[in-house]
This record gives sequence, C-alpha cells and structure tokens, in this order.
Amino acid sequence: PDLLCQKEREEFEMAGTSESSNGKHQPETNMRVLLTDQWSSLKKMFQYQPLDYIRLYFGESVALYFAWLGLYTSWLIPVGLFGLLVFCLSAIDIADDQYVEDICQRGDDYVMCPPCNVKGCKVWLLNSSCFASKMTHLVDNVGTVLFAVFMALWATMFMEQWKRYQNVLAHRWNVANLEPVDEPPRPEFLSLLDTKNYKREVNPITGREEPIVPFWSRKLPVCVITYASVLFGV
Repeated sequence: PDLLCQKEREEFEMAGTSESSNGKHQPETNMRVLLTDQWSSLKKMFQYQPLDYIRLYFGESVALYFAWLGLYTSWLIPVGLFGLLVFCLSAIDIADDQYVEDICQRGDDYVMCPPCNVKGCKVWLLNSSCFASKMTHLVDNVGTVLFAVFMALWATMFMEQWKRYQNVLAHRWNVANLEPVDEPPRPEFLSLLDTKNYKREVNPITGREEPIVPFWSRKLPVCVITYASVLFGV
C-alpha cells in the first residue's frame, strides 16, 4: 500500500508539473483511473489483477472475491484442456466401439417392439438409434470415469490452494478477523418506503430504526410466483 500511495503521489506531481509547464489541462490521475487502465481494459485480460488497487478502492471483501475469481479461472484451464482431450478421444473411439458398431451396422436385422402400448405405435429397427448411441458414447465411456476422478482430485486441491492464498492475502492486508457487515439501505429505497408511509421499528439485529414492509407486499408475490412456476413446471 505504501508503494501504491507513493506511485499515486508521483503521478499526481508529474501531472501537475506537465500542466504548469505546458499550460494545458492534463487528465486527472486517481485510483479510479488506475483501475480503468490496469484492470477494466480488455488489453489487460491476460494479466494478473491489481488486487492492491482493488482493495484500496473497493475494500478487502471485494478484493478477496476477485482474488478467488481469478484463482478459480486460472485453475479451470487444466480442467478445460483435460476435458477437451477426453472428448476428442471419445469421438475418435466411436468407430471402434463394439456397442455402436452392432447398432449402426447390424441393427437393421433386429426389429424392436413398439415403444408404447397405444394403438398406432409401430415397430422400429435397431439401427434407427445409431445417432443416439454415438452421442451416448461421448459421455459414457472410460474417459468420463477418469474425468470424474480428475475432477474430484482437482476440487480438493483447489480448495486447499484457495485456503493458502486467502491466508496470504489476509496476512498481507491485516484482515485475518474480517467479518461480514450488512450494507445500509439505499437512500432511494428509504425515500420510496417513506412515501408509502410504512411503520418504522427498531431492528433488533442492527439497532437502527427501519421501515417495516408488510408481508403481503414483500414476500407474498415471491411465494405466489415461485409456487406457480414449480406447479406449471411439474
């Protein structure tokens, strides 16, 4: 953080010096400009995130979130490569699979029973399910079993690596005892509640006086929509 503040002061001094010497207005350099240049630009997408800048501007909790997101994204690279390898090998192995070969090449010799008992259901040939058997082989083979084992090991190692990385950042930022803090309500939201004349009471958790939103306007629409969506979905 000291180096970061020193860098900001140097850039401020350079901007002021150039402005006074040229007599022209120079663009302001602050933490937001630094984040825009070093983090939000697409040109920086393959570089490490400036976590110290993020921490000084947004706070430790947001910086830890983006630290986890960056670590998770980087650890997905070997998963994607191994998954692509398994998929390619499974696609190559389709031609040599005995099950697929029996269905696709000799399936016209087998007449299958109708798929239902309703009048009008007709018999069908086994080779009509050739494409379905090939698609099934892509996700149901020895390679997918190995991929499942790989994912189990990967998840364990990722969690252990994140614990170590989180502790390193917490020690560097001196936030070992960081506790979640509820955000205060937005002023726009409070003003909207005031216009509706809701009754105010002291929240026993936060100790602040807050407007009480009735159940019928806060949770009832959500419950109705949720249960209706589940029923129609079933």
